[in-house]
Amino acid sequence: MRVISYRKVSELDALLRTLLEYFSLRACFVVPSRRDREWWRSRAGLQDFGLEDKPNAFLLWNWEDVYKDLSAFLEAPALRQIDPPDHRLILSHLVAGLLREKPGLLALWPGLARSGFIDVLSDDIRELINEAVSPEQLSTTVDEGKPTSRVLPELYERYLAYLREYNLLDSSQIPLKTLALLESGGTAWARDKAFVFVGFMSFTHGQLALLRELEETCREVVVLKPATGLRDFQDAAAQLESPTLDPPLTSGRVVALVAPEDSLEPETVARTLALWRAGEGFCFLSFPGFGAIGISTPPQRLAAMEAALRRYRVPYSLARGRGVSQSLLGAALKPLWAAWSQGLEPGETALLLAQPCLAGSDFPIEGAVRAGPRGVRGWEEWLAGAPDLENARRAFKAMVKFCRLVEKGASLSGIFKALREFLTVPGLWTDALLDLPASAAELDGSVRELAASIAEVGNKYLALRELQPDLGPAGRAVLKGATAVNFLESWARETLVRPAPPLDGAALLYAGPPPVLASHPVWIMTDVTQKNWPGLIRASPLLDAPERETLRAASAYLPSVHDKHTQKEALFRRLLQTGDLLTVVSRSVVDEDGRPAGPTSFMDSFIEDMKLWEYSEVGNPGGWFPAIEAGSEEENGRSTPFVQESPLARPRLPVSDLRELLDCPFRYWLRRNAKLRERDTSLFNAAEAGLLTHKIWEAVWRSRSGSLPQLAAEEWEKALALEGDYSRFGRLLKDKRLSRHVKNIGFYVARLAQTQQAALDRLAASGLRHSEVRVETELPPYEANGVTFTGRCDRIEVFENEFAVIVDYKWGKSGSYEKKLNDLASRPYLLTSREKFHYGLQLSAYALMFAEPCPRVVGVGFLGHGDGKLAGSFEPPVAASYQPGKNKKTELFLEERMEEAREAMRCAAAILKSGRFEPCYVAASCRWCDMKGICRRGEFYGEVPTDEDEEGE
Repeated sequence: MRVISYRKVSELDALLRTLLEYFSLRACFVVPSRRDREWWRSRAGLQDFGLEDKPNAFLLWNWEDVYKDLSAFLEAPALRQIDPPDHRLILSHLVAGLLREKPGLLALWPGLARSGFIDVLSDDIRELINEAVSPEQLSTTVDEGKPTSRVLPELYERYLAYLREYNLLDSSQIPLKTLALLESGGTAWARDKAFVFVGFMSFTHGQLALLRELEETCREVVVLKPATGLRDFQDAAAQLESPTLDPPLTSGRVVALVAPEDSLEPETVARTLALWRAGEGFCFLSFPGFGAIGISTPPQRLAAMEAALRRYRVPYSLARGRGVSQSLLGAALKPLWAAWSQGLEPGETALLLAQPCLAGSDFPIEGAVRAGPRGVRGWEEWLAGAPDLENARRAFKAMVKFCRLVEKGASLSGIFKALREFLTVPGLWTDALLDLPASAAELDGSVRELAASIAEVGNKYLALRELQPDLGPAGRAVLKGATAVNFLESWARETLVRPAPPLDGAALLYAGPPPVLASHPVWIMTDVTQKNWPGLIRASPLLDAPERETLRAASAYLPSVHDKHTQKEALFRRLLQTGDLLTVVSRSVVDEDGRPAGPTSFMDSFIEDMKLWEYSEVGNPGGWFPAIEAGSEEENGRSTPFVQESPLARPRLPVSDLRELLDCPFRYWLRRNAKLRERDTSLFNAAEAGLLTHKIWEAVWRSRSGSLPQLAAEEWEKALALEGDYSRFGRLLKDKRLSRHVKNIGFYVARLAQTQQAALDRLAASGLRHSEVRVETELPPYEANGVTFTGRCDRIEVFENEFAVIVDYKWGKSGSYEKKLNDLASRPYLLTSREKFHYGLQLSAYALMFAEPCPRVVGVGFLGHGDGKLAGSFEPPVAASYQPGKNKKTELFLEERMEEAREAMRCAAAILKSGRFEPCYVAASCRWCDMKGICRRGEFYGEVPTDEDEEGE
């Protein structure tokens, strides 16, 4: 098996042609999705190879095509693939059955009866299938003392059994089903084939198992994968254990557009393109024509982006059809059911009837509201008294008929039949829109999408009428009320209508990510903020970190939150390289709620790793939105609050506060000097949990009478029993509402004990032994520019060879304490030529303050409970023991850290000696700061204080 890396998609051109010639046109090319096929064909230049005349000599498949071809070869019984809404229908049926059998579960876990539980369950089951986790492996996660822990394993086993019983196929099962067919007699099918997997950055474990079997049976397997440059990312080469050299670094340019308001971001992008076309604005590249441009926007922002492009006369075509949920049909479902369930109140019902696809704009809304009809009888009587409202009477009658059936309940096919009848009433829906005057030409696209949506309803009804017997009892279940409407809305979100034919010379607009094999000379990504990249990544409540670690011990693997974060960063890097000549990213200063929307942290690491790429930000030349931007006199009239106090003669500063002071002096003064803190209203207190873990590790390292995992387990049992000093943590450890957090703390302690024991084992194997371990050690004070800096180390490990390692425990993730402090040039209170402080300043200061020449410091590191890892800087001879396999810096690295600490201390001393504490509005702490109302940041950015994000400490 060979794995070949590429960076930009355009590099595939030569690779694909070479492989086509190498395999003499006898190869099976597998792409990630059907959307990639046309892109592949345009890349490979099929006409040059005469492939259009040899359809049997060239195969271009996705996973489903591989499965179908092998099934046909073996004449295996066909399994009917279910749609995502049908998948949810089966899960709803299984959950209802489980609750009938075990009604006590609902009292223990009321969320089981909520519709949102199906969303969580669906995601988890698909993840389990994708990663080839067996029900037996999942059963190892069951906690015998917790009945609710059996819910997921039981539903997972029932779901797989249901699919087997009724010969159904979930799309996530396709690789595993293909593998089963291959092992049961597909050798002859695969023997003469060569497979080329194109565009796969990584594989699920189900896909990996299939690839390894293909490697054993077919002629050859080649994988063409995008290179991301992320060292910690388990890409296809690492998964397949295939040595692969990344291709040479390519050059590129990223230009960032920053809009002042969230609603103006689409305007900023559209106007930039219009100005560029007119010869103004961008000077990086001559305008390549709109046909060379691809634009990606989140699905929820598609309508706003289309409106902006039309306003600035930028021609565009949609890459994919809109979802039915975005058509007039999808927009009407929820208001229709809401009006019915609320008793057909006058205002809501009148607005509904006045829609263009029902009674139309001629419907007298004000007259209906004044008359005040309510309920079916009231509206029928009022409409009967108005002879000129024939369309309204027809629309109301159709609405009532459909809503009554939904309220009464029907099978799934019956629900879709009723919806189709409602949508095809003569004079309504498409008929009503077609009767609009020519002046309403802007609705032409809506008419086409509505007609296509109605056709999809009919197709779904016919498919269900045929499939309903095959779906088993789930297909025969009666849906009614909100449950039926929720299913229709789910189906509308999942179902796309065919887009309009593309326009020549028009930009291509994507709602969401493009196909893997897509590329454009100019690529534009919108909403590139920290909120979206990486966004909020959380583990499932059904498959949290302890369950995932238990599965790993059972030889099953599910990606952790850290893995998903890395996967998101790899995707971001791949998308940035979609542009052959130029990549444009846009963001707003604030989000839709007026809260700050900072740039993604992924961009800095990408530019740093790629070396040859350039990054720049573009302002608004000439003032693009003068009616909205503040005038210069208004800007000059704003005053930034600050604190001025008489400095102490000999100020003192703990180095644990060093970064907070440099990040935002105003926040530091409010929290440390004014003693202002927002009242913590959450039940779980992370600071208290951190104190508990510190107490455990202090006891473990003072004892050191056995293995660390054993000692940590013993201390954890003492803590749970509230023995000795642990009695102060009774509220945390005994409150039943915090049981999940307590379970996580125990898991974090056990995991971190394993990490530390592994380091000790490697030290012992290297012949390195401790002479002493100092716990909770006060360091000698350090003087810098008249300021005294103090510090207290969690642990100092002194070795017989007369060197030392300093370790600090943190409740959060280890890597978060090594993040950079950026934008130093924009902070007038920092008198330094540096652009950023690169490393964890607290540890750097510890190394500087540890003044003993012997032992000398050879390593400093943060141990994070949040990820169970160690981050820091280590030199020989301990580097290989504390951070095995990591690329090491030179021996001067710790000296560089200490020099950086000296510089940071000088900057901090200047602030303290001046007595002036200014706010910094680009500080990293702005995301979670509880002092934003005092610093008046919201006055500048329209920010609403929120507790959505938590401080990492």
